[in-house]
Amino acid sequence: MTADRRMAEEKVTVIIPAYNAEATIRETLDSVSAQSHAALEIFAVDDGSSDGTADAIADLARRATVCVLPSFYEGLPLVLVEALACGCRLVATDLAGIRNELAPRLGEALTRVELPRLETVDRPRLQDLPAFVDRLQTALAVALEAPPVGDPARLMPDALAGFTWDAVYSRVEPVWLGLV
Repeated sequence: MTADRRMAEEKVTVIIPAYNAEATIRETLDSVSAQSHAALEIFAVDDGSSDGTADAIADLARRATVCVLPSFYEGLPLVLVEALACGCRLVATDLAGIRNELAPRLGEALTRVELPRLETVDRPRLQDLPAFVDRLQTALAVALEAPPVGDPARLMPDALAGFTWDAVYSRVEPVWLGLV
């Protein structure tokens, strides 16, 4: 295998920490996302900025069309709701929280992928991984070909109402107050 081919296949992760970087973050994100490397992932982390840094990072997320969460162990991954709020189609493993709470509300915006058999709570059986990866690839290909979700806040406000910060807090607050 040539060095060029190996580089094209290797995943490159770019982590961009930012604090009050409104003046430079858009140019940084645009520059990194414009790279031609095929397996590029970008993590932009805002550390509580008081300027427009978080908005710029959200703008990058809104340019995405699909969010993939191949998790083996999550209760209710609210990151999927956040990705949907940006207009992304969702591809996720068929976890109980997703199946029971999100799937009935999100309809065709969410594609669930069957989990591999698990040896422990979060470790798959190695012999099941190739089939799992194939299912993920198929679901991703279908999601990429599907029309955009659009603005979920406008198209499905009732489905998302239970996942606003106020709604989540109203359910967490009584539990918290019962503990203190």
